[in-house]
Amino acid sequence: MISIQTQKRKNFRYVFLFLIILLFLSACGEKQEVNMPVEIRLGFMPDFTYAQAFVGIDNNQYQLNLRGSEFKPRGYLSNTALINDLNKGELDIVFIDPLTAIIAHSRSDRNLIRIIGGVSSGGNIFVAKREIPPDLIKDFRGKSIAIPENNAGQHLALRDYFSSHGLDLLDPQHRISINPLGRSEVISSFSENIITGAWIAEPWASKLIVEEGGYPFINESSLWTKSIYSTAVIVVRNDFLIQYPEVIFNFMETHIKITIWIRSHKNETLDILRTGILSLINENISKAVGEIAYRNIVPTYDPVRPSLLKMAARAEKYGLIRDKNIDDIFDFTAADSLLKYMYLPPLKLIIN
Repeated sequence: MISIQTQKRKNFRYVFLFLIILLFLSACGEKQEVNMPVEIRLGFMPDFTYAQAFVGIDNNQYQLNLRGSEFKPRGYLSNTALINDLNKGELDIVFIDPLTAIIAHSRSDRNLIRIIGGVSSGGNIFVAKREIPPDLIKDFRGKSIAIPENNAGQHLALRDYFSSHGLDLLDPQHRISINPLGRSEVISSFSENIITGAWIAEPWASKLIVEEGGYPFINESSLWTKSIYSTAVIVVRNDFLIQYPEVIFNFMETHIKITIWIRSHKNETLDILRTGILSLINENISKAVGEIAYRNIVPTYDPVRPSLLKMAARAEKYGLIRDKNIDDIFDFTAADSLLKYMYLPPLKLIIN
């Protein structure tokens, strides 16, 4: 006959075992129910400096690694439109000009966006008409120069370069006109002698050189330490980053792999870029232009943080932002954990 105490002990074991099973099933359920959005919206622009977007879309790599969420890429023609749609919640992740990101961060409550990685280094070139002799920057007085848009990276670089040579672009006495123009407008305006120069990204710079008779007055890479500087970064809405950390982890994993693939598949990447730009904005990039343009760009997952800090200091100098301290814009949690797993150095320590 079983004693009451023995029965109680058995009952206690059954209850304990039952609770363990419930906890196990609950944990399994939590593991399967990863918080994922219905869709992930990426914004980018039709320049060679956004190569990973084109390759990832063409090969469907981003979609394959985003497990359950629909990947929706969208092409844009300006950084302003990109950052506006990001801030309105109409985009989740963008490949964007770094200065645009810095200004948006500094002019907000500094909690809207985060830079989580890099896209490219190099690729901005100041192309001039041959009527302007090399090194004679003062000959641009009375002339018109094109930039893609106001207060983006090329605009700041142009201002700083001219200022370092004694020419203030805002001084009416210097009579230099700065005109923000779209990509096709830059080509036609250069061809028709409406503008004398353009500080612009690839492949449009090489298109002006190869097809329109211009020449590289200055390659912006030559103005930076070791010729390395950021031309595009990955920016995410901070609320999206907080709510969906696994999405960011998966996205960065794919982005790093695409970047590494691009570096050893130049011809395939060029074909994808040329086809992608033609499809997106109906502009043909010849093979000759593409070959030259591609040499000026380094696809990278590193945002080249030192160059971003320098851009912020210049932006403060020219009154674009009030505080050059932008340390709170960076969040490399996902990227650095992936790089550690791949036995690669963390983003803060590399110029990749």
